[in-house]
This record gives sequence, C-alpha cells and structure tokens, in this order.
Amino acid sequence: VGVSCSHKHLTSETPETPVGKSLWLIIIIKLVIMFLVLRIFFFKPELSSYKTDKEKAAHVIENLTKND
Repeated sequence: VGVSCSHKHLTSETPETPVGKSLWLIIIIKLVIMFLVLRIFFFKPELSSYKTDKEKAAHVIENLTKND
C-alpha cells in the first residue's frame, strides 16, 4: 500500500501532461518555501560572528558542555 502505490501514482502523472506539470510546480514551490523557512528560523548562523576556527570550536565546546 505504501511506497509502491504512491510511486505508481506519481509516475502515472508525468511532467508532460498539464496536470503533471502543475503538480510538480506546486511540489517544487512547497519544497523551496519549506527549506527557506527552516533556514531562516531554525539554522541561524551563530558562528559567523567568530573569526577563526579556534574561536568557533571554543564556542561549540562551551555550549555542548555547559550544565543548565
């Protein structure tokens, strides 16, 4: 029921058909939006303020070993 049915359904609507093109366009737009939102809100570049790799490593070690 799982993978084989969904794969069969996706391949039945090929990108050459008008419905297939619009479905793939919607999928691609949703993926781009999801990755942009994840990048902006969850993967903030905290280490960009440090100049050297040694400073970055010290910051990471400090955050990994602190007891809250």
